[in-house]
Amino acid sequence: MLIACDLLGGVSDETLKALNAGTAQVVANTRVEPLPHFAKDPSARPEAGLLMARLSSFVPAQQVTTAATSDLAEALVGDGIGANMMLVGFAAQQGLLPVAVEAIEQAIRLNRVAIEMNLAAFTWGRWLAVDPDRVRAVAAPLLSPAFEEPSTDDLIDMHCNELVAYQNQALADAYRNAVTRIDDANLRRVAAKSLFKALAYKDEYEVARLMLAKPDTGIPVTGRVKRFYYLAPPIFSLRDAGTGKPAKIKLPGWTIAPAFYLLRRLKWLRGGPLDVFGYSAERKFERTLAAEILAMVRAIGDLGEDADKATATEDLELVLEVKGFGHVKQRNWQRVASRWQEAKKR
Repeated sequence: MLIACDLLGGVSDETLKALNAGTAQVVANTRVEPLPHFAKDPSARPEAGLLMARLSSFVPAQQVTTAATSDLAEALVGDGIGANMMLVGFAAQQGLLPVAVEAIEQAIRLNRVAIEMNLAAFTWGRWLAVDPDRVRAVAAPLLSPAFEEPSTDDLIDMHCNELVAYQNQALADAYRNAVTRIDDANLRRVAAKSLFKALAYKDEYEVARLMLAKPDTGIPVTGRVKRFYYLAPPIFSLRDAGTGKPAKIKLPGWTIAPAFYLLRRLKWLRGGPLDVFGYSAERKFERTLAAEILAMVRAIGDLGEDADKATATEDLELVLEVKGFGHVKQRNWQRVASRWQEAKKR
């Protein structure tokens, strides 16, 4: 029996070798969670169809049932992690598990971790096996907004709001004025994404702001909550013995929260002479890159119809290829650095 909560892991060589193709039963979550491979190859975009084809080549299709439990869990129980328990309920209702439903529910209670959410996810998974149309109908109103691509105008508005919170109205105005001067719709969208990413780089002030943000999960949190943060502070962070890179340390929320509140209020120092963090090589690089991309977007707007749209799109998309933060971002940037130098010459 294979419960493939993560389709990438479910079709790995190690997993498939452990299956008896003649008797194995498989239930699989159809949404691909690319995190493990994405960390090695930022441009990787695994496709669910190809992964399912690989699974079907080992196990007959009639022995495989699937469900988009990640999407449904986010809508129905407010947390994507509930997808795993929903898939367990999906399998249990089909009689694929050698454990009674009551025993699984009791195990959830005994585990004493997110009991109500896990019980709800398990129950929704059972309903998914019995009446999938009803489950999807309940989830549909909550699913649709999350998967609608915003228009370019809406995207620019969203980015401007974020830039005001990130720094100030002046930065948001500079962003809007630069991208809206580009006439071509596709190029404007790429420019909007690239310039926003360059301007809103994650420094100490922004990390503090984001850490203090209160996300709306749709689920009320009751009782005492202990917060812990895993951080690699630039001033006194430790180094990993194997890689030599900064290692994260676990800090109780009460020890670091005062510093977060202070840094959030000091964002006006960003990029100025009193910005103590701004003197690091990493911050200098990010400020330089932001200025270069802003200048490039403005230049493309000045050219109007004479701009080489294909080349400009290719140049700006280089920024979107670079993922991660800190030393990970710097390592990934090295992969496109030579192409960026060529782009600046054009």
